[in-house]
Amino acid sequence: MVWACITSGCAHRPSNVDLGLRPEVQRRVDLLAQQSVITFEHELGSPPSAEYAAFDAVRDAAKMREYAALTRHGSPIVRAYVGVDIARRWPVYYAHLRPLFSDETDVMTRAACTGGLLPVAYLVTEALCGASHPRATAVLRDIAQGRGSGAPIARECLVRREQDELESLRGE
Repeated sequence: MVWACITSGCAHRPSNVDLGLRPEVQRRVDLLAQQSVITFEHELGSPPSAEYAAFDAVRDAAKMREYAALTRHGSPIVRAYVGVDIARRWPVYYAHLRPLFSDETDVMTRAACTGGLLPVAYLVTEALCGASHPRATAVLRDIAQGRGSGAPIARECLVRREQDELESLRGE
């Protein structure tokens, strides 16, 4: 289980930027933005947390153009949830992730009893590293050339991908 809490007092307000959301989607996004903790995964067999359920409600209600626009939302909670999900599942929308690769908003992460601060950029890059789509590799190369917190993980991920590719060519 991975938990995260934004370190700015965990109080969030939705962005004043008009993202073109339908009212029912905006209401769900507002509820998600009010959450103080985010859960990216939940243990098998256990119900999702209230925070993850709020994210699921947004994902279920939003059309893809609305969903992709949420990468520009004022709440780091919303940006992290949507950015990680797009990185994992929606390669056609990778271009919308670009602002998140330099999003250095610190997020407190916790897995079981351990935790630490990680920027949104790092979380999104880590999710992209786990994506198997060929576009992910091209985006990781772009991130690796940068200076943001995602650059080291992108470089490490690219090395692992190249090693895996060499091993598969050798038939190992």
